[in-house]
Amino acid sequence: MRKLIISTFILICCLASFGQVPNGEASICNAQFARSLVDQLVVNSKDIEETDKRIQVVMRAADFIWPVDQPIARAYFTEAFKVATDRFAEKGIERKEEKGVTLRLPDYRFQVIRAIAKRDPAWARRLTEQILKEYEKGAAERKGFFDRNLEVNEALNVAIQSLKTSPELSWLLFRRVMREPLDFYWSWALSSVASQDPRSGVALYGELLSNYAGETPRRLLFLSLYPFGSEQMIGIDRYSFGISRPDNFVPDPAVQQRFLEFFFRQSIAYASNPDNLNRPPDEYRHSEPVYILSAANELEPIVLRDFPTLLPLISEARAKAAGMLSNEARNKWSESERFIKDVEMPFEQRLKELEDGEFEARLTDTMILRALLTIKTDEHFKQFERWLDKVKEEKARTDMTSHFFIMRADLAIKEARYDDAQRWISKVPETEYKAVLMLRVVDKQIAASDNFSAAKWLSDVGDLADKTENPVTKARVIFGISLLFEKIDHLSAINRLYDAVRVTNKVQTGDLLNPSLTRSIKTKDFSHFVGYQSTTFDLETTFTTLSKSDFSNPYSNAQALDNKYYRSLAVFAVAKNCMDKQTASPQKPKFVTGNY
Repeated sequence: MRKLIISTFILICCLASFGQVPNGEASICNAQFARSLVDQLVVNSKDIEETDKRIQVVMRAADFIWPVDQPIARAYFTEAFKVATDRFAEKGIERKEEKGVTLRLPDYRFQVIRAIAKRDPAWARRLTEQILKEYEKGAAERKGFFDRNLEVNEALNVAIQSLKTSPELSWLLFRRVMREPLDFYWSWALSSVASQDPRSGVALYGELLSNYAGETPRRLLFLSLYPFGSEQMIGIDRYSFGISRPDNFVPDPAVQQRFLEFFFRQSIAYASNPDNLNRPPDEYRHSEPVYILSAANELEPIVLRDFPTLLPLISEARAKAAGMLSNEARNKWSESERFIKDVEMPFEQRLKELEDGEFEARLTDTMILRALLTIKTDEHFKQFERWLDKVKEEKARTDMTSHFFIMRADLAIKEARYDDAQRWISKVPETEYKAVLMLRVVDKQIAASDNFSAAKWLSDVGDLADKTENPVTKARVIFGISLLFEKIDHLSAINRLYDAVRVTNKVQTGDLLNPSLTRSIKTKDFSHFVGYQSTTFDLETTFTTLSKSDFSNPYSNAQALDNKYYRSLAVFAVAKNCMDKQTASPQKPKFVTGNY
């Protein structure tokens, strides 16, 4: 059937693709029907054994029903939060292993709170405060940055999510978190706030500087990323902490000057206090003078260029910190600087290192992996490719080779070199990774109105999916195909949705809902974590999109899912469109246009 549809694609696209809901269906697809579906899903959720999945169903139901029945919605939210709280009490911070990578599972309590925050900010604040008070009782006993600050990070997530819809809640939570010690979570929080609302970013930054004026120089450097729009913090720990640069970030010289004055004045005050002379460094960290001196070295060129009046301040801070620096601290600092220099070695030097290593018979898999990670251009790819065959350990060679061609294909896609991309994709061994890249090409082709080429690529992705024996991989890929087909041909999208449901019903174990693919590339003494994101492997989005203009086909496919959780998500997606429907009048025909 799929082959027939693809082969007649041009004919189909030249006709009106109606995607209409017949009058009888339209009378069914309404708010009352949607409500009855959702209530039944909540009843059925009691049969879902996995509490994390049950939480998702009840939470969605609460959010769904809130506009029409707040008392029932509150009861559902309360139930979801109780289940989440009981789960955390039983399991604590949860993790799972995936392809050699340890991943932390979500805190389901805060998933419910984020949903509540959209509807009742005051309630969300009370629940957050309840969790933070409990957290503070045992936070000191936790090991590791991410575990130690889990609830604080989640509270900031709620604040950032609410910035536009409930700014009062956001600021209450920001100020609540300011009662906690200054740490890296503020670096990413500032970046997220600035990307949404630059004015709020400036205001929040001002409050943070005032609030944390008494912190140590090391911790103050957590506030160094925001003013410069940097992806790494200033100073010796710059490769220990990093974030993504905010989109369209424009540095503010006034904010930069304020940070520079703030940091160096606080550093002078710290170094002038005799009580700090023999203060031991924080665990696994350098001594405080190292942070002052390394930051001064990195910031001095900026001060010379843009803020020369601050030179006396930076000189005083440097002199006072140097007087505190012990020989042991200086030696440890030198070791870290050598490590940083090695990390920052560009591709050309890495390539030279490989050639020298081969000539001197000291070439290692780690040297090859580090060179791979510095590739930036297509010329780099050409120069590097021969070194893949020299990786000694088989698993490392397989993973590096796959990552090499994924990177090369991704660069070709970004540069719209689709023939090249196709060649490199064919060399990627894993079906899911291939499909992610191919669907990325399709998305770009549809955006460029080249629907004929997009249909051809979708046919090729379909062939790829049909050949794989892994039902999880096959189902995820086919959902992606269906989602993108909806943009150019509804009939093909529905047929592929049917295929995806059929395959999903064969899945015994595995996660159909995780949008990311992960890999850990390991050598004897080095490892690198890689994550590839897919925006199209999404069952829920596929059902939502396809049911916007067609109720019966997506609904019947949703009901055909055997897995209770997947069926619930799919039915929610279809019901949401019914709930949003204001009238039962039929839609106008939808015409598909493009270049053929």
